[in-house]
Amino acid sequence: LILTAGVLWSDSLTQLIFHDARYQTLFLKTLFWIIAFFFYSILDAFYFGSGKIKKANLWQIFLGSIGPLLIAVGFSRQGNVEGVVFLFGVLYLTSLVPLGFYLFSAIVTKPAWTEIGSCTKELLGYALPRIPARFVLATLFSLGPFLAPHFGSLQDAGFLMVGLMVFRIAELGSTAFGRVILPKAGELFSEGRQEYLKERIEDIVTFVFQIGLFVTLQMTLWSGPIILAWLGRSFAGAIPPMQILTLAVAPYLLFIMLSPIIDAIEEKPINLKHLLLSFIVTLFSSVTAGNFFSQTGLAFGTSLGLATLGFLTVFYLWKRCRINFRFLEVKKILLLNLTLFF
Repeated sequence: LILTAGVLWSDSLTQLIFHDARYQTLFLKTLFWIIAFFFYSILDAFYFGSGKIKKANLWQIFLGSIGPLLIAVGFSRQGNVEGVVFLFGVLYLTSLVPLGFYLFSAIVTKPAWTEIGSCTKELLGYALPRIPARFVLATLFSLGPFLAPHFGSLQDAGFLMVGLMVFRIAELGSTAFGRVILPKAGELFSEGRQEYLKERIEDIVTFVFQIGLFVTLQMTLWSGPIILAWLGRSFAGAIPPMQILTLAVAPYLLFIMLSPIIDAIEEKPINLKHLLLSFIVTLFSSVTAGNFFSQTGLAFGTSLGLATLGFLTVFYLWKRCRINFRFLEVKKILLLNLTLFF
């Protein structure tokens, strides 16, 4: 459906996203990359859901790190953005090889249609209300770069994308943690071990606060040298947005690591409500601040939205599980981090 709509309205969508009809080929190849990524997401979910963590890790390393690195090194110097994006899509399509094998193996066992129907109904009943959450989160991250050309230039959108990379880095371990903890938290909750689960939630909050504060202050301090060493002086304009966006790393980590626990103990899509509220905050603050401060204002809007998301996640668990914050060691941690910062 997405592919068909994208092809039929490619002219309008290209103009909407890139503000220039010359990028139509890039839009279509990006669309191909998105469809290819959908196939990989099925394989990734199957591996995590069935406990095949090592295989999931290997595919993540191959498709998320080694493959893109080789493509970038081999083709980016030619300045052919469309070719690089197309090759990314081809890379993700390799996930069809194991998917095809598992599908064939399933067909060979000749499962009963009634069994397939009941499993599908159960999975869809849980998953369908949660599907929009991923789109809302992706839209929240895309809002700043999407609005950037309205308040500045397409170059500002690129600078914001560089700044947003800090969240991709933060997700590297925390997203996998969330996927693993989801079935485990559900198991603990169903066994009536709420007190044990509450203590583990407190551990996560303490970990993210203590480590997240350190990372936030250090990344704010070192954003300039990192970008200059990584991308060169032509990307110096990306330093202020990254410094502002870094302030939201800890709240975002809280959402990534704790939202699976909410999904495990609640049938209602609570995380979707939190995301929608955070998106409204992001949209309103981005438009308001963007009018005055351009890309810096858009970075502030995104940070404020993500901070809201982290706060809503922790606040909900505080009400639901009565978690306490006695282990945070706020004074000691603040003093230690300020000392290290200066």
